[in-house]
Amino acid sequence: MGGAASCVTCQPGQWADASAALCRACDPGKHSTNAGSTFCSPCERDTFAELPGSANCTACGTGTFAEPGSAE
Repeated sequence: MGGAASCVTCQPGQWADASAALCRACDPGKHSTNAGSTFCSPCERDTFAELPGSANCTACGTGTFAEPGSAE
């Protein structure tokens, strides 16, 4: 009998890919704030996530802006 000995919870910044039975990092421009997420959300307007695996999006500085889902 195969199978996992225990369940794995994906960490913030990752999403559970049930079809591949593993955790995947959120793409740049997306984030997941909660452990156990099944998807990553695009960053909101005037925020960005430059690196893969972001748990939160970063606010743009004063006098700057970003479109929704921005990685820079």
